[in-house]
Amino acid sequence: MTHLPISQNPSVRSRRIVRAGAAAVAALALTLTTAASPAAAATRPALRGSLDAVTASAGFLRIGGWSVDPVRTGDSNSEIIVVDNKMAALPIADQVRADVNRALRIKGSYGFRVTITAKPGSHRVCVIARPLPNTGGTDSILGCRTVLVGS
Repeated sequence: MTHLPISQNPSVRSRRIVRAGAAAVAALALTLTTAASPAAAATRPALRGSLDAVTASAGFLRIGGWSVDPVRTGDSNSEIIVVDNKMAALPIADQVRADVNRALRIKGSYGFRVTITAKPGSHRVCVIARPLPNTGGTDSILGCRTVLVGS
């Protein structure tokens, strides 16, 4: 997996503040259990991507990275942001990432950047890339990081 830091791409500017409730957590549980059959996944290329950055500031977490579904490289796929084992956001990888396009020799928008609220303390952040619908893919963990949010 190629690591492409978002800090080198000034075109990624999207910031969203998202709060998740009980319905969103239930949707996460349902989503993670609806993967494709093992036979279909064995013949399909895996999702590619990276959790490039997780930074903390007073009351917020900023999470950024990229993902691409190699089955349909012209389309943007979605991610699941999980904080402390609870779904926190569902961003779409729809931000321009010229570095990803150059490295993979593709065209499209595959970056994501999201800002979420967080209480002071240590938080475990994981990002899961979702395949595009009807492509027979399975979710892929892009990475996890532990960060400390100050007060």
